[in-house]
Amino acid sequence: MNKPGMNENRLQDQGQEHMAGSDHAGAYLRKLRTEKGLSVKEVCEATRISEINLTAMESQDFAALPAETFTRGLLTIYARYLGADPAHVVTRFMREREQKNQGGGKRARTRQASHRILSPKKLAEPAHISSITMAAVLLLCIVILVTGICMYTSWNPFSFLVRETDSIQSAVMHALPGDTVPEPSAQVAESEVIAPAPDVTTPTAPGAPKESVSQGAPDQPSPASAATSSTAAAGSDRVTVEFLKDTNLILTRDNEKPMSSMFKKGEKQSWPVTGSMQLTFDTSGSAMILVNGQKLPFPGEVGGKYTLNLPADAPIPSTP
Repeated sequence: MNKPGMNENRLQDQGQEHMAGSDHAGAYLRKLRTEKGLSVKEVCEATRISEINLTAMESQDFAALPAETFTRGLLTIYARYLGADPAHVVTRFMREREQKNQGGGKRARTRQASHRILSPKKLAEPAHISSITMAAVLLLCIVILVTGICMYTSWNPFSFLVRETDSIQSAVMHALPGDTVPEPSAQVAESEVIAPAPDVTTPTAPGAPKESVSQGAPDQPSPASAATSSTAAAGSDRVTVEFLKDTNLILTRDNEKPMSSMFKKGEKQSWPVTGSMQLTFDTSGSAMILVNGQKLPFPGEVGGKYTLNLPADAPIPSTP
């Protein structure tokens, strides 16, 4: 009676004899497959081995096979499916692979490594989008993002232009002759010159020469000095605006061009009252108006504006 171990040894010996008669291990596997009448597709479906790897093992295309560990596993599955001894098939296949690598030398290893690199055909199709298109899409995304932020936070990115315009207008308003003391005119200077008094002859003792004594004029103003005094008194009236809120102010003098400026809370501005003046505010109760130090009521709303006409709306108080 034969023992199981003897049967296994006999199968191994027969497998070695069959493999010895083959050109290589891959040819031996192909021979077994054809003897069983199996096609490559049928073996691939049964063993889950890809057709590329199966063909590479049979033709011993080592460069097309994966790493050594995976190749051993594929050979074991294929040999067991065909009824061959997996250990002998794997041993001979790896030995032949090593011999070929050693015989080919560095060129063979380089070729094998190059075949393992994925070719461009196996990679994904490259994107056909130009850099200009990508830049335009990126710019559009940035614009949409900034617009969303501005709408959510109510932030105006161009507000600095408005502030710059307001600062220029404020500088022009401050440059108006409101904070400066006017220099005395030539007429005032001339009116202040004391006119020479007429000669008065003073009686002296007999025989003494007569002397002309110049005496001062009586303390009565001349017409020129009176006119000058009235002009100075009229020019001394001043309107002062102390701003309690941020508001825009439009100042109009007689037939001059209106001047508009933005004032901040806490600022103070003063102008001389000459002829007719018009102060127009944008905000209710935004300022305290003083004329010669006396407070005037803030104007009422007319058409969304608050306009004060001087001296039409309020008489100008006399200077104390």
